[in-house]
Amino acid sequence: MVAHAPMQPVLRLIHCIQKERGASCALVGSLGQSNSSEGALGEQQYESYLRSARTASNSAMSSFYNSPLWHNVHAKSDEMINLEIASMLQEVRHLVDGGMEDDNDCLFFHDVVVAYNNFLSCLIQVFVINEVSHRKTGEQRKFSDPKTRNESRRNAKVALSLLDLILSFVKLKESLGMERATLSGLMVIESIDVTKAINDCARLNIVVNDLVMVVENQHQIMRDLRKQFGLSVFGSHLKSNTTMGEVVRNDDNPRPEEADIFLDGNYCALLRLVGDSIRPSDAMLSLQEHIRKDFDIDGFRRAMPMDEFWYAITLYMDRLHAMELYILEEMENCEGSYDNLDLLSLHDEKLAQNQRQQSILPLRSRDEKKPALEEWEIGLGDVEFHKRIGRGSAGTTYLGRYCKQDVAIKVASTSEMGLYGFTAELMSLKKLHHTNIIRFLGAIYNPSPLTYCLVLEYCDGGDLAVALAGDTPPRFFTNVTSGVANGMFYLHRMKYMHRDIKPSNVLLSGDPKAGKFVAKLTDFGLAVKVQNSSARNGQELTAETGTYRYMAPEVIRHECYNYAADVFSFGLLMWEIVTHERPFEPMSQIEAAGSVALEGKRPPFPKSIPPAVRDLIDKCWAEKPCERMEVEQIIKCLGDLTGNMTAESWLAAPSGHPVYRDVDVQIAPQNQQYSRIEDIKLQPEKKKTSMLKSGIFRKKKS
Repeated sequence: MVAHAPMQPVLRLIHCIQKERGASCALVGSLGQSNSSEGALGEQQYESYLRSARTASNSAMSSFYNSPLWHNVHAKSDEMINLEIASMLQEVRHLVDGGMEDDNDCLFFHDVVVAYNNFLSCLIQVFVINEVSHRKTGEQRKFSDPKTRNESRRNAKVALSLLDLILSFVKLKESLGMERATLSGLMVIESIDVTKAINDCARLNIVVNDLVMVVENQHQIMRDLRKQFGLSVFGSHLKSNTTMGEVVRNDDNPRPEEADIFLDGNYCALLRLVGDSIRPSDAMLSLQEHIRKDFDIDGFRRAMPMDEFWYAITLYMDRLHAMELYILEEMENCEGSYDNLDLLSLHDEKLAQNQRQQSILPLRSRDEKKPALEEWEIGLGDVEFHKRIGRGSAGTTYLGRYCKQDVAIKVASTSEMGLYGFTAELMSLKKLHHTNIIRFLGAIYNPSPLTYCLVLEYCDGGDLAVALAGDTPPRFFTNVTSGVANGMFYLHRMKYMHRDIKPSNVLLSGDPKAGKFVAKLTDFGLAVKVQNSSARNGQELTAETGTYRYMAPEVIRHECYNYAADVFSFGLLMWEIVTHERPFEPMSQIEAAGSVALEGKRPPFPKSIPPAVRDLIDKCWAEKPCERMEVEQIIKCLGDLTGNMTAESWLAAPSGHPVYRDVDVQIAPQNQQYSRIEDIKLQPEKKKTSMLKSGIFRKKKS
């Protein structure tokens, strides 16, 4: 049994090399500046930092080679393997020292950043992620064993939670380390105009793009930490009755199987400390917004001097490293507190034998997750990021440039939902080409920092939901609905279902106010290839997929559904264009879904609606799928509406025909809204109870 948690040496080594990377990049960047401005760190100061960082790295390397972790992994490996880590670090140092003799440029700066990033990525993968994953496997077996005592099962939950926490910390620190290194170089490069260089210097463009991805990944890690551990991270996310660092149960996504570990006082105290440690300063958060919104490096440099930035982010990373070590100490203490759990020592002979049977992983970046892009692959350096234009749980969308044209760059989050949506959308868009379908230009895969992006045409008219918030021009209804219907007809002919048709997934290309635009379906993250398209009622799709407010009743009830489910959503879309209001506006999404699936309710029609318009919508959202219109019939009816002067004049109302704003709608008090399935359990009404007992409200599947 080792006396200390064996991961301490590798975490210390990673921390020291991260600091060395930052100092190296700052020095490389400073070589090109003419005169250091007052208050900025000079070249000699960076050289001093680099010497100090290298000394610390050498000491950490020596300790790591003497650690049980190293010997357990490489006990029976060749002697040359034992030297590879030191050799890789020496190669990076030779690169830095050799480049210092020449004039500094973007090419050299980027080479240094990439070399350090690849080296650290290998270290983290082989000696942290792989090892923790092995330990998690052991604890999961213990947790799932029905013969294990309840107390031991609870202790196994704590162990698994702490292991997840360590992994999150390691990833967060590496993301911050990349940010420090990249910005440290960019902020002191004064020999070139950074703003102009984004257009003229392809290599610097790659550096800036990498920085954007690093900050995005960092925010994803923060969100995952909050979701998994209930931590308050950013002030904007705090609940009204909490304070920074307070442990908050994540009621939006409850995990009942882990609930009892929150009853452990030591565990809660640890999470409070973690919550305090991971929150960046307000100044750092503000500066990151410069990067995430419009990538204004010059503005970043003006807002915070280089020396202030260096000290602030280094202090923050040191604080995180101290927290890493504290978590490891808690793990070691678990041996006494939690049923003698041996969380991180690797003396398990069976585990070690399994490791030795596997081929020793070379310390190089691995491409295991690279999707099949074929001719659609675009390099990260081939695009330019200009500003953020949208953000959701599955990723962030940016306005950018590719091949001298404006594009939308959809960056997938690295969460399970984000990667699933990216893969589904990629597989669909590669095969779909139609005027009313968003045009797919290509996809980006970048291993470090890990990045998955879709490059799409940019629709300058925004989305339909935004357009409906204001006044609309004449013929807006028929222009939009005809475009969406044509896109839907093409999808179904290609044997695809969209499964999430709603206003925010309809983009307008052109000038909507002038009535000169094209409507295009977008967001194919939930699209599915239909295997049996011959029978309208024979498709075996039962997953509850889409958005509750626009979901067909058979989908909500987990019954088999087919193309007619898209037609139902399209009916609600038409209703929303008519009224400029959301369906079931006074209700929560859960209440709206229940009224549709269990009571057969539909949103009310406006007074004096033309019969032709009402009849069209009615036949799209009919209760039985077989009674809904075929898309081809819908297109014909929309064409007939164009020549119907009464309907066309009525539909031309700029602000639509609202139904909820014109009546006295009684909305339940806030504490009686049903924002989650679990809330329904608290209500005595029979209908609410029947909704729960029917089992139709289950966790949405991706």
